[in-house]
Amino acid sequence: MLLILMMFGMKLLILNYMEKDQSILKEADEIVNDRTRGYEPAEDSFKNISQIASAIRRKNITPRDVSAVMIALKLSREQYVHKRDNNVDATGYIQIDHLLAEAGYE
Repeated sequence: MLLILMMFGMKLLILNYMEKDQSILKEADEIVNDRTRGYEPAEDSFKNISQIASAIRRKNITPRDVSAVMIALKLSREQYVHKRDNNVDATGYIQIDHLLAEAGYE
């Protein structure tokens, strides 16, 4: 009986983890695709960021370079202290990187 209860508890723990994990993905997707937030589309934003950064650094920085830096920032913060925001944002930046790659950026 104890073994059954332990197995049931593990199943609940796994299901709870999966629900949280899926909600992070859903939340990131909603943030990336929310057109009502008052910001320009992600592709345009990352192109603008790359142009500004290129001018500051005096070398070519691509929109995908920007996404790599933003992912690195969030992973670095997550190593310091766990916050849901770090994981949600990193996931969103990975999605933006995918969209940029699909649009032909290298």
